[in-house]
Amino acid sequence: MAVKARANGIGFVGINSNDPVNYESDSWDNMVKRAMKGMSYPYLHDKTQEIATAYGAERTPEFYLINAEGRVVYRGRMDDSPRDPSHATTAELSDAISSLAKGEAITNQRTESIGCSVKWK
Repeated sequence: MAVKARANGIGFVGINSNDPVNYESDSWDNMVKRAMKGMSYPYLHDKTQEIATAYGAERTPEFYLINAEGRVVYRGRMDDSPRDPSHATTAELSDAISSLAKGEAITNQRTESIGCSVKWK
């Protein structure tokens, strides 16, 4: 998805807002290990959870598509099969990126994310 976003002039970053103290799998060292497995985009740590709070994040992963004016134009899941993209029957994030790139209205601006809840401090 990051490649598609960049190809359309849209930035893409991953932000981990989970509490690494109570959830070792979300520690900085483990974030680095995940990033080294081939992430093609910046992977940031929301240490204070301020970003997650500001955007009302509920799940991981949860995607936010933000237009040039800084307004969230899509929030939700990537598709309806996060564990196995080959079984996806929807492509909400991809559709939203395409619409934004074409200057078209995004018809489905909010979907329910599929994943674990944010691990709050």
